[in-house]
Amino acid sequence: VAPPGKRFRLITISWPSDRIGHRPRPDVQIKAERSEAHGWYLAWLLDNINPDVPVALFGMSYGPRMITAALHFLGGGSIDDRHLAERVHPDRRPVRVVLMAAALDAHWLYPGQRHGQALTQIEQMLIIVNPTDWVLHLYPHMYGLLRGGPQALGYVGLPCEGCLRPNLAKVIEWNVSGQVGCTHSWTVYEGSSIMMTRIAPHLFAD
Repeated sequence: VAPPGKRFRLITISWPSDRIGHRPRPDVQIKAERSEAHGWYLAWLLDNINPDVPVALFGMSYGPRMITAALHFLGGGSIDDRHLAERVHPDRRPVRVVLMAAALDAHWLYPGQRHGQALTQIEQMLIIVNPTDWVLHLYPHMYGLLRGGPQALGYVGLPCEGCLRPNLAKVIEWNVSGQVGCTHSWTVYEGSSIMMTRIAPHLFAD
């Protein structure tokens, strides 16, 4: 809930999430790739907004993957040869971010990693972690059924907080397993007054 008298414009970005094919692993792999690629378009949109306008970003599941990719592009980074070739507003005020049940590799925000420039663009980031989320528990299998891969940020949080320096003070983690249980559902997050009461100040603070 926004503070009384606080005016804001809400922009929602979504894409079709219907099952692709018959097997679950190709389905999540394709969606992971698409959400990260859409980060370039989000970065372009943010770059065209008045740099003095306060911006807050929040998303769930693959939404955080798109958000951190976008911030990485804004920070001058590239992903799979994609980058912002030209900037409309090279300098802009930092943004506030809330990542819920984030479906991206837990180490990607470290300097030098895939989304390593993202934290250079933020004022504050709240990472909501749920180690009982049954969907994120399966996240490593997206990389392979036998050996698996890295854990999801929204499942384990940051494995090495010290690795975030010099941006460590900008990041806050919150374990919400007691509030939402093992679910991976936006309606449960959105329907929790405890969740929304704590999230709102991170998005609307001056």
